[in-house]
Amino acid sequence: MKQHQKMVTGALLLAIALIAQSLRLVLPIPPFVVIFIIGSLINATLFIAVKTTSLKIAALISIIAPIAAYAQGQLPLIPLIALVALGNITLITAIYMLRDKTILARAITAALSKTAVLIIGLKILLSFIQLPPQIAAAISFALGWPQIITATAGVILGNTILKRLPLNSP
Repeated sequence: MKQHQKMVTGALLLAIALIAQSLRLVLPIPPFVVIFIIGSLINATLFIAVKTTSLKIAALISIIAPIAAYAQGQLPLIPLIALVALGNITLITAIYMLRDKTILARAITAALSKTAVLIIGLKILLSFIQLPPQIAAAISFALGWPQIITATAGVILGNTILKRLPLNSP
C-alpha cells in the first residue's frame, strides 16, 4: 500500500474510532456494558490500523482517541489521556512485534501488556492524585480487568474483519 493510501486508511480508521467512542452518547447502554462494546470496537480499530497502515499511524490514532474521550467527558482527568494513549500504544506495539505469531497469542499478549501498563500507570497516578473513593474505584475498574477482555476481543474482531475485506483490490 502506498503512503498516501495508508494515510487515507488511517484517517478513515480514526473516524471509525471516534464514531465508535461517540456511541455512548447516543445509545442508552449501561456504563458497565458500554466499556466492553466500545472498548472492543476501539481495540479492533487499532488492530486494523497497525495491520493495514503503519505503527506510526496506529500510534497517532492511539493518541487522538483518548483526547476525544476526554473531550466527551469519558476520561475525568487530563493525565488519563496520556495513560490510555500509552496503553493503546503498548497494544499496537505488541501486535506489531508478534506479527509472526498466531492471532490468539497476539491477542492475549497484547491484551495482558496493555492491561498491565494501565493498572501500573493508574496506581502510580493515583499515588499523586487524591480522588474520592467512588471515582477512583470507577476509573480503576474501567482501566482494569475489562481491558483484558476488550483488547482480546478487539484483536480477534479486527482480525476477523480484515479477513473479510477485499484488500489490495483495484
